[in-house]
Amino acid sequence: MSEKPLPESYISKMTGPVSALVLCIFGINYLAGWIDKMSERHFESIDKMVEEDKVERKENLVIQREQTENVKDLSENLKELSLQMEKLKECCEK
Repeated sequence: MSEKPLPESYISKMTGPVSALVLCIFGINYLAGWIDKMSERHFESIDKMVEEDKVERKENLVIQREQTENVKDLSENLKELSLQMEKLKECCEK
């Protein structure tokens, strides 16, 4: 005589360890997809920041070179002014 499975046995199978494992696998798959999307956005923003930083560094390098040239010119002007002041002192002392 074959017995018909009771509805309770189906419910216990659906809520048992196998269904928990299936739910866990689906949950991990969903979480992995979400983490992948978040990491992709994060890496894109890092790449953008790196590119912006490269541009800023080039601009800063140009500015630093200009400032170095300006300081050299100023130093030469000060030397020339110092020489002129010395000549003026010698002239006034005579």
